[in-house]
Amino acid sequence: MTHRLTLICADRRRRPGFPKREDADDVSHAIEVRRGRLVPRADRYWRAPDALARLTAEWLGVDAAASEKLAEIDYGAWSGRDLDDVAKDEPGAFAEWAGDPLAKPHGGESLADLASRVGDWLAERLSDRGHSVAIAPAAVVKACAIVSLGAPATAFYRIDVDPLSVSRLVSDGRRWSLRSLNERPDRRRVRPASGQAPDGA
Repeated sequence: MTHRLTLICADRRRRPGFPKREDADDVSHAIEVRRGRLVPRADRYWRAPDALARLTAEWLGVDAAASEKLAEIDYGAWSGRDLDDVAKDEPGAFAEWAGDPLAKPHGGESLADLASRVGDWLAERLSDRGHSVAIAPAAVVKACAIVSLGAPATAFYRIDVDPLSVSRLVSDGRRWSLRSLNERPDRRRVRPASGQAPDGA
């Protein structure tokens, strides 16, 4: 039996930077722009514990279970800072981070660390059946794509994911395959999902 996983990218800050997990200020408001977003019916709903994922789930009318393994990457000392500011103030450290997925000059998680924990979550979901929806930050959606493809962590730098875009994975119970990435659904009338979090979450 197959398991379908739909990934909805959570909203994000207007300015490019390193998100703080608890920060919901200065968001892009992609939700307001795309009020036609349709949440698919599913057997279970998951979300990252971050503020933006929680707010995205609430707006979409989804009662989703929070999983720490879907959390925004921990950017350590860079959390909440703008990308350009870090590149200007710490050019050497920024260059290291931008070129090496094992690097964590900010003292938080490396991209490889992120891929590892997301891979663990996907492995746990292999035994699920039916259809699941997960609302997660762009970094986590990218990591899901990388893990499903068996691609190196360096592929993270070559993937772009938009807020409220949809990506799809499918599992045969043994492995995950990437079906689509960064779909941008057209605008349509709001239809709340009335979804429920999985039991025991």
